[in-house]
Order: sequence, then C-alpha cells, then structure tokens
Amino acid sequence: MYIVDNQWASPKLLFIFLILRDFKTVQGNFVFIPGPQVFTNVDITLLENNRIVYLELEEPNRFFVNEAWFHHFDYDKYFSKVLSICPYTTYWLNTKYGTDNRSHTFIPINEETIPPPVPKLWDIMYAGHVVSNAIAKDLAVISEFKYRFISNDNNPLVTNRAVCNNEKLKLISESKITLTHSLLYPTDQHINFIKKLEGMEHNEAFCMLEKGVVPQIKGRTFEAALCRSLILCKRDYWNVIERYFKPDVHFLYYEENNLRDRIREILSDYDAYTCIVDEAYKKAQEYTVQSFFCKYIQPL
Repeated sequence: MYIVDNQWASPKLLFIFLILRDFKTVQGNFVFIPGPQVFTNVDITLLENNRIVYLELEEPNRFFVNEAWFHHFDYDKYFSKVLSICPYTTYWLNTKYGTDNRSHTFIPINEETIPPPVPKLWDIMYAGHVVSNAIAKDLAVISEFKYRFISNDNNPLVTNRAVCNNEKLKLISESKITLTHSLLYPTDQHINFIKKLEGMEHNEAFCMLEKGVVPQIKGRTFEAALCRSLILCKRDYWNVIERYFKPDVHFLYYEENNLRDRIREILSDYDAYTCIVDEAYKKAQEYTVQSFFCKYIQPL
C-alpha cells in the first residue's frame, strides 16, 4: 500500500495518515488517498498504474464550486474504491454509473489524540464557522451560559481562535455539552452550480436545495463522543447522525426554537445524562482510525 501525502490536509487528517502508516502488515498493489486531495500534486502514473482507494471527506460539498482542484471530476475515473461520508451521494453515483465501487463510511478519528477524562469546566461548546443566521442564533443562545466557541471567524462571541487540534479536543473534553449540527449552507452561487450538474435532482442530499440546506456529518460529532461530551444535535430533514448514533441512547436532539430550554434542562440534572455520554463513547470506538483500518483497508 502507498499513501499519498496531502499538502492541503488539516492536522486531524494528518493524524490519519500517520496512524495508517504504522500498520506495517498491509500488503497489496493499491494506493490509499486520504482526502481532501489536490490531485495536481499527485503523479498521474501513480493513478494510472494502481488500484486507487480514495477517502472522500468533501461530499456533497465538492459539488458546490467550479474549482477543478476541489471537485476533481476529471480524476474520479481513476478511483476503484471510494469511501464517502455522504450516504446520499454514494447511492446517487453508484446508481448513476451502475457500479458498486462507492461505500458510505465515517470520519475516522485518531483515538491516540483523545485526552483522558477531565473535570467539566464549561456548560457547552461549539466549534465551527458562522455561515448562516441559524448558527448565529444558536451561538447567541449558548453565550448565555458558561460556553466556549472555537472558530477563526471574526465574531465577537469567539472565545478560542485558531486553536490546534489537541487544544480543541481538550476544550471538548472540558465541556458538558457539545453543540452540533449535520448541515451545510450553500450560497446562491453554490446552488446555481449544483443545478448545472447532470442528474443532481436524483441526489437526496440536494432535495432541500431551494431552502439553502444540505446534509453533511461533522467530525466534531465523533470527537464529542470520544471526548465524553454530551452530543446535542440540531434536528433536521435528513438526520444523518442517526446513521452512526441513536437518539436518546448516544445523543440528544434540539429543535429550531427550543435550544435554550434544552440546555437548561440538561444542566439542571447533568448526572442523569452520563449514561448517554458513556454509551456514545462506547459506540464511537467503531469510528476510530483503528476501526477504519480494520474495516476498509486491511481487507484490501
């Protein structure tokens, strides 16, 4: 096995590469390419002469922009196996091309980066960008509590800016609740480009496009489970989180207009929810780099 270096990777993805390189027992004539990948940096002969296994972490949003380095349409033909985090795009493209080379997967988290259990210092935390009014509204609510907000956005509510991956995981571990959602918010320009794609109406991920939302599972959902922080996820049309975790067993939902009451309810008797935290932690062992290797790479 050969693993392509990614010069555009986040620290979290680099951890995936480093851990996979430690599995010395891997044999076989194939190339594993963890995404996202700038394919112009990859030797084309490597793609032409090997079986290519690609971890697709940018679906369905790779269809948002007309940037070849990001959507990599011209390189898809080289992939003999695609492991995608989007179940809807996986089904759509398998059906469209009459193939079964795509499989739905999870976002592998390096278990070695997870900090040990620590005392809870914060009521609730959120990590991400303020890309919609809905997110801004939720952030205004959590700011009423003892909160942490990790982001590079120029937003006055940000408490921790440009933190490293280890610091982010530490803050999650210190938080009783991690606020999550499983949505993308495409702009009008994104929507216009998606509409030009042949057969896009058959991809369930785009069925609510006119309302400006698209589903995508977030890595911080898995991180919260491994860091023993209670997952509080926004309910939406797709609820893609349920493909990985069970509501009221591994996580809790909140609705559009009840976030404040939901947080107060949880904090009023947080110990009553520790069983959910524990069950989520157990379930998340299925979503580590070790599990990813055993399930997808080792059989190759």
